[in-house]
Amino acid sequence: MSDGKSRIEVVLMPLVIAVVGAVGTYLVTAQQQRSAEMRSEQQQRSAEIMSRTQMETTKELARADQQLKVLELFAEKITSTNSSERILALSILEAVDPQLASTLARSIAESESEESPVKLAAQNVARKAIQEALSGTYFMDSGRDRIIVVTHLEGDEYRIEEQSGPSPWSGTARLDGNRLRGRATFRKTKAEMNVDAQLRVDGSVFVSYEIVTTGTGEAAEDVVHHQVWYPSAPGSLLQTGESLSRLQ
Repeated sequence: MSDGKSRIEVVLMPLVIAVVGAVGTYLVTAQQQRSAEMRSEQQQRSAEIMSRTQMETTKELARADQQLKVLELFAEKITSTNSSERILALSILEAVDPQLASTLARSIAESESEESPVKLAAQNVARKAIQEALSGTYFMDSGRDRIIVVTHLEGDEYRIEEQSGPSPWSGTARLDGNRLRGRATFRKTKAEMNVDAQLRVDGSVFVSYEIVTTGTGEAAEDVVHHQVWYPSAPGSLLQTGESLSRLQ
């Protein structure tokens, strides 16, 4: 029995050793290949990240250089004693860099004498920037399941709507100082409501909904709801709210 076992061991052991060696080599090779692939992927990702970073840095430098050149031209024109030159300076800045124009226009509007042509032009530039900034999406009462969309139409006119939620609605509103006032209708019922949205300096919007018509089309009495809209991009309305207060 032991002789038979010895013969089997003699015959099979080399085969077992060969198989184990082959499998071991395969596993080691596979692991090495995987490690090499992972290193290659990491190097590729690192290269892509570095490339993106370099591109972003280049863009930022180019933008900074552009802003400096525009500021030089702006400074030359805005310090002129000629009102037309100063208004031209605002127009140039607005065309090249609306964000920078909005910031400087507010300062100019505050420093100018009452109702001068330059002051009116600066207020107009700042207000146009505000009108564009108000467009966007908002979360209702800090939740993310109900989304409000505000879209700038023209002038001080906006489209306001809740596309999600159990009772979607839409309507139009007009910007007056730091308030959006308008009327909206519900899509699934006959209900209508007045919307009074007040922009606050912390970036949120306090909203009063006055229901004027019920879902069956009947007149409603003293039904008012209050909610708060929060910009989906935190802080996006902070500067806007402050600017509106200054321009009132």
